Amino acid sequence: MNTIFAIFWVVVLRVGEPRDWPQLLGNPQEAYTLGRFWSRFWHRGHVSAYVDFTQLLINLLPRKLRNNKRFTTTIRHFLFFLFSGIVHSLVSWQMGDHCAYETDIWFYLTNFAAVSIEGVVLSHFGKSDRREPSTEQGTEKETEKEKQKEKGNTDSGKRGRRPNSKQVALMWRCIGYIWVLAFFFWSVPKFSYPKLQCAMEEQYLRMMKGLFRWEGTLN
Repeated sequence: MNTIFAIFWVVVLRVGEPRDWPQLLGNPQEAYTLGRFWSRFWHRGHVSAYVDFTQLLINLLPRKLRNNKRFTTTIRHFLFFLFSGIVHSLVSWQMGDHCAYETDIWFYLTNFAAVSIEGVVLSHFGKSDRREPSTEQGTEKETEKEKQKEKGNTDSGKRGRRPNSKQVALMWRCIGYIWVLAFFFWSVPKFSYPKLQCAMEEQYLRMMKGLFRWEGTLN
């Protein structure tokens, strides 16, 4: 639908530019973390509006807090998810969901918490994987050890070969896909099932009221 409307407005009516109609969804292969799912894959048509509101609120903070980049980034992400939850809740209310609309806010705030924890874990593993030798002598020793290991791996044949960096990256990416899928498999029912239950209960009440009215007309 986005492509159809883009063609209609840009090509037929000529009242817009192609940059006004960006692609809604990105490459699913980039969604191997929750952060990348929301920033690289999921649609970002609302981001420009949220940026203005979040920046307005951040400017109200004391200068000391505003100068803390990590703090302001966390607040900005929190407000992004909070605004998304509020907007989706308002849409649910407008569509007639008057008893489980708040679950949208819960879902997006849960995603914010998961993305934040994920970021801490990834930054920790990223730092732990870095090697920073303190002296040139230590660097030379490590280089010699690595050469000996490579020589030993080459002599031992295919059985003794260690996985290269591409294989390790592919393994971690597969683990990331499983993590993202598992998180949504757990979290989506938490906010969608109450909506379904609420809709079924409202439908049941309408059916019972109609039945009582029908019986009243017979009597």
